[in-house]
Amino acid sequence: MKKAALAVAALAACTSSAWAQSSVTLYGIVDAAARYTTNVNPGVAPKQLIPGGMSQSRLGVNVIEDMGGGLKALANMEHRLNSDTGAVSSATDFWRQAWVGLQSNELGQIRLGRQYNILFDLYTSSFASFRYSPYIEAYKPEIGMSAGARQDNMVKYLGQVGNVYGEIQVAAGEGNSQNKSVGGLLRYNDGNWGMGGAYLQVTDT
Repeated sequence: MKKAALAVAALAACTSSAWAQSSVTLYGIVDAAARYTTNVNPGVAPKQLIPGGMSQSRLGVNVIEDMGGGLKALANMEHRLNSDTGAVSSATDFWRQAWVGLQSNELGQIRLGRQYNILFDLYTSSFASFRYSPYIEAYKPEIGMSAGARQDNMVKYLGQVGNVYGEIQVAAGEGNSQNKSVGGLLRYNDGNWGMGGAYLQVTDT
């Protein structure tokens, strides 16, 4: 009886793992531009090869693990690089995003780690100034208006009911008086038109 029970348990484990589906996606943008600019600051060459003509270059890994029962485990890591030299754009800020999360078909999604804040999510999804990429190098007011674009140590909840989508974020700063944030957003989009609003309070350096 013990051997039969073990065999059935092993078969059940194999069956459940066969139902689960996993995906690992490598994504990114590599962008460079040759630029000639007159009347620039003294000492700046008018001819330049710049790391990003239309968009910042970045490379990321996105992981989705189907856990069954309508649950999925999520993970994302993304960093920015200079396409002209291959170097990272900021040695102190290698990972532009680094978070893990859990998604439920019924309850929404929760993410933990360094990630884009709610203002950035709202601007780039609803009010992007340039549809090619909201990260455009030459003109990107969304970055300036998004209170730093990212926060560390963040817990973010994302949920959607019909055409209404919402997010809530909290970052406690891990005992530090800096890098704290709290806020939320609400957005409506029916495929033809959309509108949204957000509030974010940030304490940083």
